Amino acid sequence: FYFLFIFIQFIVSFLSKEISYDREYYLANYTFLIIFSMFFFFYINNLKDVKIGLLIISIFFIIVFIWSTNDFFLAKKTSSSFRPSLSFGNTNYFAGYAIGLLPLAILSSFLWYDKKKKIYKNFLSIIIIIAGILGTIAIYFTKTRAALFGCYIGFTVILIPSLILMITKLPFIIKMPIAIIVIIISLSTPIILLKYPPAFINKLFPRLVMTMESPTFFIKDRINGWTGGLGLYKAHPVFGAGLGTVYPASFKYTGKYYYMYSTSMSFKHSHSEYVEVLGEGGIFGIIFFFALFGYIILSLLTRTYSKKYTFDYRLISLGVSAGLISMLIHQIFSLTLRMSVTMTAYFFLLGVGVFLISYSKSAIIVKSEKVKKNILPEYLQKNINLKE
Repeated sequence: FYFLFIFIQFIVSFLSKEISYDREYYLANYTFLIIFSMFFFFYINNLKDVKIGLLIISIFFIIVFIWSTNDFFLAKKTSSSFRPSLSFGNTNYFAGYAIGLLPLAILSSFLWYDKKKKIYKNFLSIIIIIAGILGTIAIYFTKTRAALFGCYIGFTVILIPSLILMITKLPFIIKMPIAIIVIIISLSTPIILLKYPPAFINKLFPRLVMTMESPTFFIKDRINGWTGGLGLYKAHPVFGAGLGTVYPASFKYTGKYYYMYSTSMSFKHSHSEYVEVLGEGGIFGIIFFFALFGYIILSLLTRTYSKKYTFDYRLISLGVSAGLISMLIHQIFSLTLRMSVTMTAYFFLLGVGVFLISYSKSAIIVKSEKVKKNILPEYLQKNINLKE
């Protein structure tokens, strides 16, 4: 379905008479990544394969933590001005896929936890949770506002409340208010801290504080980047202008106040995946986009909250859906899904997500039939059963 979506955009790019930039590259890139996600789908046989694969994510976060901290000490800068050289010098690319993998890195510690052992003897589980925490430090170093926002929403609105709702020992009437209170506090606290920042917030999150001080400039800066995609949408509202057309359109439809409000002075793309899809795919494209990924995310979250599935299955479903949501929220203000490094992680999550949906019947908890205790002698009970 995703290939059909991309191929239609490829054909439309010839018919729209708009200039297309590297449509062949985009078609080949998407095709490769769709095949890449299919390999994950076909390779994975059971949840044990997924659990083993998640160990690689933990190793990845340990590596990027060592890499970024080494850069930090070599740069001899303060944490507020330092940004590591991860992913080709653009930390947004790295942050774009790291936030998608982080929920699985954190949750996999629960997957490997052995209830038969004491907490301090679960060495693998402890190492995994430490690796996830170290990964958050590498993401913090990037100072990427949109990625931090997406990651924060993914954890505080999806991951943590969902874990609360998964607690079996608490009744729903108690769990639900707690989850709602957690969301309210989690959303209101950073707004207050950034609006009236104490000294340590100024030092830790200078870019976020600056954004809150002048939100109008930030919003207009992003809207400037959306002019190309929105201009294409107005000219081609139904099927869009086709694959690779937003880049040249960003110059064609530039507003007169573009350079006044743009900090980068040039937007090669819309800096929003949704505006990019709207320009290239029109109404058809944006509906298809939301329908496809909305189905995957809703299917996974539905299984996460259902008690009929095994705990490991529900936990992995939650990790994949939280990762996808984090990345998609990031894409409101960014376009890293057009970069191969970020797309690789994104399509990995899609491949695992499709596998989980197809594996749902195998993950259902098989309840053993209860043995009826008979108070009558065996020969009398057999006679009663025959009459029934």
